[in-house]
This record gives sequence, structure tokens and C-alpha cells, in this order.
Amino acid sequence: MASSAPHPYRYPTVPEPRPHPGWSKRLRRAAPWLLLCLAAFAGTSYWVWAQGAERRAVAALPSVERRRLFSRTLENLKACHRPLNQDPLHRFCEEQAALALSFPECGDECRALSRLPWSGPRR
Repeated sequence: MASSAPHPYRYPTVPEPRPHPGWSKRLRRAAPWLLLCLAAFAGTSYWVWAQGAERRAVAALPSVERRRLFSRTLENLKACHRPLNQDPLHRFCEEQAALALSFPECGDECRALSRLPWSGPRR
């Protein structure tokens, strides 16, 4: 006698739900682009953060040391406006100008001195 009822100790197999195949294919295609965008965002964020590192370092100095360094930097910039014929000295003067601009005390005189005669426009 054949019965159509299922055996009491066996359960019918129920297939596990699977995600739609189109989504996994799209995700696999988009993953490299998402990682590239994330890496670009991280790199840009680091670059922006690093641009203010010198300014933060100067601001972190004790006020007495910061004033001494600022006055010494201004003296260097005044000396840089004398006629210079040496390329290494030009580089030093450009570095001093960038350093002077990072001080919170940098006012009109400081900004004027940081515009070196041979360099391009500055802030």
C-alpha cells in the first residue's frame, strides 16, 4: 500500500533562501571602486590634516619660545631681502617665509617680509 503522506521521521527539504544573483554580481564589480574611493578619501584627508601640522606645532610651543623663534625668523627674513647670489640661501629664505606665516603673531609686516623678491605670490 503506497501512501502519499510523508514519512513521519523525514522532513521535506526546504531550499535555503539565496540572495538575488544580480546583487552579488554588482557588489563584486563595485567593490574595487568603493575601495579606491575610500583610499582616495583617506589620502586626501591625511593630506589636508598634514598641511596644518607646522601651524599646530608652532602653536604648541610655549609662548616665550614661540616669541623668540618668531623674532629670529623675522630677522632672517629681513636678511633675505638683501641681494642674494646663492641658490641654497634662496631655499633657506623660502623656508623661513613659510615658517613665519605659520605663526599666529604674523601680522602685516611679517606677511610683507614673507613675500620674497624672487619667489611667486604668497598668502
